[in-house]
Amino acid sequence: KLITLMCMIMGIGLVAPATEAKTGDVIGKAYNTDIVVYVNNYAVSSFAVNGTSCIVAEDLRNVGFDVIWNDDARTLSIARNSAAEAFEMTVKKTGKPGSVFANILETDIKVFANDTLIPSYALNGYTIVPVESLTMMGEIYWIEGERALKLWVDGLGIRGSMQPVEQYVEPERPVYTSGGSSGGYTENTSVSYIGNANTKKFHKSTCSSVSRMKNSNKVYLSSRDDAISRGYTPCKNCNP
Repeated sequence: KLITLMCMIMGIGLVAPATEAKTGDVIGKAYNTDIVVYVNNYAVSSFAVNGTSCIVAEDLRNVGFDVIWNDDARTLSIARNSAAEAFEMTVKKTGKPGSVFANILETDIKVFANDTLIPSYALNGYTIVPVESLTMMGEIYWIEGERALKLWVDGLGIRGSMQPVEQYVEPERPVYTSGGSSGGYTENTSVSYIGNANTKKFHKSTCSSVSRMKNSNKVYLSSRDDAISRGYTPCKNCNP
């Protein structure tokens, strides 16, 4: 028994400690979602992370909040500002719900809402926070029929009705035909480019790389500008 116990102790000592994520490491993914988040009926961009709706902290500056960056402390502080004017931002759902929008990265930035430390993630150079972590700011409501999550904050500017948001519409895929010079495929003009969610490269729909791409990685893009705005870069065969 003593020998067995000693072996167990030695075995525990030989187990390497778990490696902690470093700033900039990929720690997860943010997903596109059809859920629209509103602050006093003003729409803000939202993404799904770990099953929760997250918004860009910096966007709160446009709907009545002070969002203050402290470079020395590496902190972002969110506080209500009843004197601030609310502005309507353009919010459009450009990705299929459930598809990957971008990687989220480990960050050393700490975010405080009303001096309370809340969870946060780094995403494309911005900081996103779960809406549910802002309960100290106001009331949060879920509206099932509208697929909407509303943060209602007293004392801030209010939009008379919920701001319209254009939801994602699946583009038509290239149509297969029985013949043609393009090898049997007729390119639909609404799908001129196809992105690879894994490599973040985009291709013309006639590019040979598309046929080798997994369907789960395909992201159908309406234009070159649409591809670039969503963080894709052209493959070497499709540039320009």
